[in-house]
Amino acid sequence: MNMHSAVKATRSFGGRHLPWISIALVAGFLRLWRLDVFPPLTGDEDIYLHLANGFFSGRHEMFAIPYSYMPHPPLFFLIGNLFTLIFGSSILVLRTLTALCGIVSCLLIYRAGQITGGRAMGWVAGIALAVMPHAVYFNRLAFGYSLLELFMSLLVVEMLEFVRSVQAGRDRRAVLLAIAAGIVAGAASLVEMGGVALVNAAILLFILFYRRHVFLVGLGAIGIPVIGFGWAFLRSPHWFILDLRANSGRVDQYVLLILVGLFALILSIRPVRRSLLHLWHFTLSFMPWFWLFFGFVLIFQSLSRDLIENTASIYWLGWWGLLILVDASWRKYFLFPALGFLGYQILVDRAAGMLVPLFPLLSLGVAALTRDSFRTGQEKWGRKSTWMRPLFALSAGMVIVISFGQTIDMVSTIRGVTTLDTYSQISAYITTHTRPGDLVIASPLMEGMADRKMTTLTQFMSYGVDFAQHYSTGEEYRTDRYFYPVTSETIALVLIDDTMLQGIRGGDDVPEMFKTGPSSKLREMVVLREKKDPVLSWPTVRIGTFNIFQNPDL
Repeated sequence: MNMHSAVKATRSFGGRHLPWISIALVAGFLRLWRLDVFPPLTGDEDIYLHLANGFFSGRHEMFAIPYSYMPHPPLFFLIGNLFTLIFGSSILVLRTLTALCGIVSCLLIYRAGQITGGRAMGWVAGIALAVMPHAVYFNRLAFGYSLLELFMSLLVVEMLEFVRSVQAGRDRRAVLLAIAAGIVAGAASLVEMGGVALVNAAILLFILFYRRHVFLVGLGAIGIPVIGFGWAFLRSPHWFILDLRANSGRVDQYVLLILVGLFALILSIRPVRRSLLHLWHFTLSFMPWFWLFFGFVLIFQSLSRDLIENTASIYWLGWWGLLILVDASWRKYFLFPALGFLGYQILVDRAAGMLVPLFPLLSLGVAALTRDSFRTGQEKWGRKSTWMRPLFALSAGMVIVISFGQTIDMVSTIRGVTTLDTYSQISAYITTHTRPGDLVIASPLMEGMADRKMTTLTQFMSYGVDFAQHYSTGEEYRTDRYFYPVTSETIALVLIDDTMLQGIRGGDDVPEMFKTGPSSKLREMVVLREKKDPVLSWPTVRIGTFNIFQNPDL
C-alpha cells in the first residue's frame, strides 16, 4: 500500500511539475548558454538604454538623428530607465533579464496549451517555443522583442482564463481578467510598435465570440496607449514629434488599434454581434484551405531570406502539425480570424516570428470552449482530415528536430569571440582616444548576415560617441567628392566593410554591393567615396572592429 501510494505520488508530481521543469531547463539552457559572448547582431540593448536615459535626463535632441530606427514607444524607455537606476549599465544583466523574459514566455505558453488541450498539448507548445531558433536568437539580445513576447504570452493566458471563467459562470473573475487583458494589450502596444498589429490580431480573435465584458478589453487597448503617449507628449512635445516622424510608417498600426478597440465596444451591441457571428459561420468553412495556402506561401518566401529570421515561417506549418499530432479533436482547428494580421506581421517584422505559437493556441482555446459555434466548419473539414493529418504530423516532427539542431549550432558557433568585458574596453578606448573631428569607422558586427551590411549611427551611440550636437544643428560637411556626417563638434561613426576599406587603400573601386541593394543607404552616409580621400592619409589606430582615423589638424 505504501509502495502504491509512493508510485501514485511520483506519477502525480511528474504529471504536474515535470512539464514545467523540462521546459524551463531547455529554454534556460538555450538562452543563457554563452550569454557573455558578443553576438554578430547588436540588437537594441545598450543603444536604447542610452536613448532612454537621455530621454529622462532631458537630452531629447538625440532623437533627431536621421536614419535612426527607433520602434520603441514610451513604456520601453520607462522600463529601460528603471533598469538602469536599479542595475546600472551592465549589459550582461540586461541580457540575463532578456533571457528570463523568454523563459517565462515559454512557461506561459505551456499554460496556454494546457488550458486549450491538456498537459500534452501544453508541453508540445512550450518545447516548440523553447527550441525555436528565431525566439532563442532574440531572447538573447533583444530586450524590446522579448518584453513584447512576455506581454503577449501573458495576454493569451489571460484571454483563455477569461473564456473559462465565462463558461463556468464566474462573472467577477471574468471581469477582472477582461480588465487585466485590456491593460496588458495596451501596455504591449507601448513596449514595441511592431507589436501593435499582434495586439490587434489577439483582440479581434478575442472579441468575435464574447457576449459580455468585451468593452473592458477595448477600453484598455485604447486607453493605455493614449495615456502613455499623452504623458510622453506632455513631457517632451519635441521628442513626441520626432518619434512619430521616425516611425511614420507604423502610425497606421496605432490607428488600426483604435479602430479595433472601437470595434470591441460596438460588439457590446447584441444585434451587431449576432450578425457578425452568422457571417463568421459562412466564412468558417473556407479558412482551413486559406490557411494551408498561406502556410506554403510563407515557406516559399522564407527560402530567399535569412534562416534565423524566417524559421518562423516554417514553424507556421509545422506548429499546426504538432498540435494535430497531439490532439486530433478537429473542432479546435477552425478559428483563424487573426491570420491576416499575423501573416502580415511575420512578413514585415522579426518580432512576430517569436509569437507564431501564441495565436494557434489562442484560437484553439476559444474554439474548444465555444465548440457549438463550429459545427459547420467541423463537418466540411472532417471529410478531408484523413490525408491531411499525416502530412502535418510529418512536417511537425521535422521542424522541431531541425529547429533544435539549428539553435544549438547557432548558439555554439556565435561569430565574433569578443566578450562583453573586451567590448567595454573597446568602448572606453574610443571614448578616451578620440576627439571631435576624428573619424571612427567600424567593420560590420553582423558577420554572416549578407543582407545586413549596413547599420545606422544610433547603433554606436552607447560606445561613447554622441551625435546629438551635429543633428540638432543640422550642420554638415559636404564636398563634391565625399560626404561627411561630421562637424568640428562631433565624431562621425560609419559602418564600413574591411574589404571596402582595403580596396580603397589599394586603389580599387568601391565594391558594387555597397552602392546598391540592401546597402543603398550607404549612398547617404558613407565616407571615403573615392580612393583619393584625404582621410586615408590620417594616422590610423585599429582597436577591435574599429578603425580610428586621427585628424592631424586637431
